[in-house]
Amino acid sequence: MKVIGIIPEDPNIRRASAYKTPIVVKYPNSDAAKAYRRIAANLAGTTYADTSEVEASRESFIDRLARSIFRGKK
Repeated sequence: MKVIGIIPEDPNIRRASAYKTPIVVKYPNSDAAKAYRRIAANLAGTTYADTSEVEASRESFIDRLARSIFRGKK
C-alpha cells in the first residue's frame, strides 16, 4: 500500500477525543491537525497552504482600529 501521509503523535488528539470534537476543529494549529489537512488536500487534488503563519502575520482588529484613529492626529 502507498502511504498517503503520516500523522505525528500529538496529545491534543486525546483531548479533542474527550470533547468528542475533531482535532481540526478543537486544536486547528496542532501538528496532527495540519497533517490531516495536508492529507485531505492531497486526496482532493489541491495544494495545502498552512494558514496559521499567514494569520499570525495579519494585523489585528485593535491594531487597525488604533491606526485608523490615530493616523491623522499629529
